Amino acid sequence: MLSEGLKLTEITALIKNKFKINCDVLPMSDDKVSTKLITKKGEKLNFQNYFVEKKAKPRLKNVVYEGSRKARVSKYILDIINQSDILIIGPSNPILSIGPILSLNAINQAIQNHNNVIAISPFVGKKALKGPSVQNFIDMGYTPDIQGLKKYYKNRVNKFFVNHGDSDGNPNVFEEQIVFKNENDSKNLANRILQSE
Repeated sequence: MLSEGLKLTEITALIKNKFKINCDVLPMSDDKVSTKLITKKGEKLNFQNYFVEKKAKPRLKNVVYEGSRKARVSKYILDIINQSDILIIGPSNPILSIGPILSLNAINQAIQNHNNVIAISPFVGKKALKGPSVQNFIDMGYTPDIQGLKKYYKNRVNKFFVNHGDSDGNPNVFEEQIVFKNENDSKNLANRILQSE
Protein backbone atom coordinates (compact mmCIF):
# COMPACT_ATOMS: atom_id res chain seq x y z
CA MET A 1 0.00 0.00 0.00
CA LEU A 2 2.96 2.30 0.56
CA SER A 3 3.93 1.73 -3.07
CA GLU A 4 0.44 2.90 -4.05
CA GLY A 5 1.05 6.26 -2.42
CA LEU A 6 -0.74 5.80 0.88
CA LYS A 7 0.85 7.24 4.00
CA LEU A 8 1.69 4.96 6.91
CA THR A 9 -0.89 6.78 9.04
CA GLU A 10 -3.58 5.98 6.45
CA ILE A 11 -2.55 2.33 6.23
CA THR A 12 -2.57 2.02 10.02
CA ALA A 13 -6.08 3.48 10.12
CA LEU A 14 -7.29 0.93 7.56
CA ILE A 15 -5.89 -1.95 9.61
CA LYS A 16 -7.29 -0.50 12.83
CA ASN A 17 -10.76 -0.17 11.31
CA LYS A 18 -10.65 -3.68 9.87
CA PHE A 19 -10.04 -5.11 13.34
CA LYS A 20 -12.63 -2.77 14.89
CA ILE A 21 -10.15 -1.20 17.32
CA ASN A 22 -11.94 1.67 19.05
CA CYS A 23 -9.01 3.95 19.79
CA ASP A 24 -6.37 5.88 17.89
CA VAL A 25 -3.43 3.81 16.65
CA LEU A 26 -0.73 5.97 15.13
CA PRO A 27 2.75 5.37 13.71
CA MET A 28 5.51 7.57 15.10
CA SER A 29 6.04 9.14 11.67
CA ASP A 30 4.99 8.81 8.05
CA ASP A 31 8.66 9.02 7.09
CA LYS A 32 10.90 5.97 6.83
CA VAL A 33 12.99 5.00 9.84
CA SER A 34 14.89 1.71 9.59
CA THR A 35 16.38 -0.18 12.50
CA LYS A 36 19.83 -1.49 11.58
CA LEU A 37 21.59 -3.91 13.88
CA ILE A 38 25.38 -4.08 13.94
CA THR A 39 26.53 -7.45 15.24
CA LYS A 40 29.70 -8.14 17.19
CA LYS A 41 30.93 -9.94 14.05
CA GLY A 42 30.55 -6.73 12.05
CA GLU A 43 27.41 -7.66 10.14
CA LYS A 44 24.85 -4.94 9.42
CA LEU A 45 21.40 -6.50 9.54
CA ASN A 46 17.98 -5.06 8.96
CA PHE A 47 15.29 -5.94 11.48
CA GLN A 48 13.77 -8.79 9.46
CA ASN A 49 17.17 -10.42 8.87
CA TYR A 50 18.00 -10.23 12.55
CA PHE A 51 14.65 -11.16 14.03
CA VAL A 52 13.28 -13.69 11.53
CA GLU A 53 16.18 -15.13 9.55
CA LYS A 54 18.75 -15.07 12.37
CA LYS A 55 16.12 -15.67 15.10
CA ALA A 56 17.54 -12.73 17.13
CA LYS A 57 20.58 -14.82 18.07
CA PRO A 58 23.52 -12.61 16.96
CA ARG A 59 25.09 -10.54 19.74
CA LEU A 60 24.85 -6.83 19.05
CA LYS A 61 27.54 -4.16 19.04
CA ASN A 62 25.29 -1.26 18.12
CA VAL A 63 21.79 -0.35 16.95
CA VAL A 64 21.20 2.47 14.47
CA TYR A 65 17.85 4.04 13.63
CA GLU A 66 18.48 5.21 10.08
CA GLY A 67 16.38 8.15 8.97
CA SER A 68 15.39 9.24 12.46
CA ARG A 69 17.10 12.63 12.24
CA LYS A 70 15.10 13.60 9.16
CA ALA A 71 11.81 11.90 10.06
CA ARG A 72 9.01 14.35 10.78
CA VAL A 73 6.50 14.00 13.59
CA SER A 74 2.98 15.32 13.05
CA LYS A 75 1.63 18.12 15.21
CA TYR A 76 -1.30 15.83 16.02
CA ILE A 77 0.96 13.28 17.71
CA LEU A 78 2.87 15.94 19.63
CA ASP A 79 -0.40 17.52 20.77
CA ILE A 80 -1.59 14.14 22.06
CA ILE A 81 1.62 13.72 24.07
CA ASN A 82 1.64 17.28 25.38
CA GLN A 83 -2.04 17.33 26.34
CA SER A 84 -2.24 13.87 27.90
CA ASP A 85 -2.60 13.45 31.67
CA ILE A 86 -0.39 10.39 31.66
CA LEU A 87 1.99 8.64 29.26
CA ILE A 88 2.47 4.89 29.60
CA ILE A 89 5.41 3.09 28.01
CA GLY A 90 4.45 -0.55 27.64
CA PRO A 91 6.68 -3.55 28.40
CA SER A 92 8.02 -3.77 24.86
CA ASN A 93 11.67 -4.34 23.99
CA PRO A 94 13.36 -1.03 24.93
CA ILE A 95 16.06 -1.31 22.27
CA LEU A 96 14.09 -2.65 19.30
CA SER A 97 10.56 -1.34 19.92
CA ILE A 98 10.76 1.77 22.11
CA GLY A 99 14.18 2.93 20.91
CA PRO A 100 13.06 3.83 17.38
CA ILE A 101 10.32 6.06 18.81
CA LEU A 102 12.71 7.78 21.20
CA SER A 103 15.16 8.31 18.33
CA LEU A 104 12.80 10.95 16.95
CA ASN A 105 13.95 14.11 18.68
CA ALA A 106 10.54 15.80 18.74
CA ILE A 107 8.91 12.83 20.48
CA ASN A 108 11.85 12.31 22.82
CA GLN A 109 11.75 15.97 23.89
CA ALA A 110 7.98 15.89 24.36
CA ILE A 111 8.31 12.85 26.63
CA GLN A 112 11.12 14.47 28.60
CA ASN A 113 9.02 17.59 29.07
CA HIS A 114 6.00 15.61 30.31
CA ASN A 115 5.66 15.38 34.09
CA ASN A 116 3.81 12.07 34.32
CA VAL A 117 5.44 9.22 32.40
CA ILE A 118 5.12 5.61 33.56
CA ALA A 119 7.06 2.62 32.22
CA ILE A 120 6.06 -1.01 32.69
CA SER A 121 9.06 -3.30 32.96
CA PRO A 122 9.65 -5.83 30.16
CA PHE A 123 11.58 -7.98 32.63
CA VAL A 124 10.49 -10.45 35.30
CA GLY A 125 13.31 -11.60 37.55
CA LYS A 126 15.90 -10.61 34.90
CA LYS A 127 14.09 -12.66 32.27
CA ALA A 128 12.22 -11.15 29.33
CA LEU A 129 8.46 -11.19 29.19
CA LYS A 130 8.94 -11.98 25.52
CA GLY A 131 11.65 -11.95 22.88
CA PRO A 132 15.34 -10.94 23.07
CA SER A 133 14.92 -7.94 25.38
CA VAL A 134 17.37 -9.24 27.99
CA GLN A 135 20.20 -9.98 25.56
CA ASN A 136 19.63 -6.73 23.65
CA PHE A 137 19.74 -4.75 26.89
CA ILE A 138 22.95 -6.46 28.04
CA ASP A 139 24.58 -5.97 24.64
CA MET A 140 23.84 -2.25 24.81
CA GLY A 141 25.39 -1.96 28.27
CA TYR A 142 22.32 -2.10 30.51
CA THR A 143 21.37 -4.58 33.22
CA PRO A 144 17.98 -6.27 32.66
CA ASP A 145 16.41 -4.95 35.85
CA ILE A 146 14.99 -1.78 37.38
CA GLN A 147 18.44 -0.18 37.58
CA GLY A 148 19.02 -0.74 33.88
CA LEU A 149 15.57 0.61 33.04
CA LYS A 150 16.20 3.74 35.10
CA LYS A 151 19.45 4.30 33.24
CA TYR A 152 17.86 3.73 29.83
CA TYR A 153 14.82 5.92 30.52
CA LYS A 154 16.78 8.60 32.41
CA ASN A 155 15.10 12.03 32.33
CA ARG A 156 12.01 10.51 30.71
CA VAL A 157 10.17 8.28 33.20
CA ASN A 158 8.80 9.30 36.61
CA LYS A 159 7.37 5.96 37.78
CA PHE A 160 8.06 2.33 37.07
CA PHE A 161 5.83 -0.71 37.45
CA VAL A 162 7.73 -3.97 37.96
CA ASN A 163 6.79 -7.50 38.89
CA HIS A 164 6.65 -8.61 42.52
CA GLY A 165 10.17 -8.89 43.92
CA ASP A 166 11.82 -6.73 41.25
CA SER A 167 11.70 -3.33 42.97
CA ASP A 168 14.79 -1.51 44.25
CA GLY A 169 12.81 -0.10 47.16
CA ASN A 170 12.46 3.42 45.81
CA PRO A 171 9.03 5.07 46.18
CA ASN A 172 8.73 5.67 42.43
CA VAL A 173 8.88 1.92 41.74
CA PHE A 174 5.65 -0.05 42.21
CA GLU A 175 5.44 -3.83 42.44
CA GLU A 176 2.44 -5.36 40.69
CA GLN A 177 1.44 -8.47 38.76
CA ILE A 178 2.71 -7.60 35.27
CA VAL A 179 2.45 -11.14 33.86
CA PHE A 180 -1.08 -11.53 32.56
CA LYS A 181 -2.87 -14.86 32.80
CA ASN A 182 -6.24 -13.43 31.80
CA GLU A 183 -8.03 -10.21 30.90
CA ASN A 184 -8.70 -9.38 34.55
CA ASP A 185 -4.95 -9.26 35.23
CA SER A 186 -4.49 -6.62 32.55
CA LYS A 187 -7.44 -4.61 33.85
CA ASN A 188 -6.09 -4.79 37.39
CA LEU A 189 -2.73 -3.40 36.32
CA ALA A 190 -4.40 -0.60 34.36
CA ASN A 191 -6.46 0.32 37.42
CA ARG A 192 -3.41 0.27 39.69
CA ILE A 193 -1.54 2.57 37.31
CA LEU A 194 -4.43 5.02 37.32
CA GLN A 195 -4.72 4.78 41.11
CA SER A 196 -1.04 5.65 41.50
CA GLU A 197 -1.82 9.21 40.43
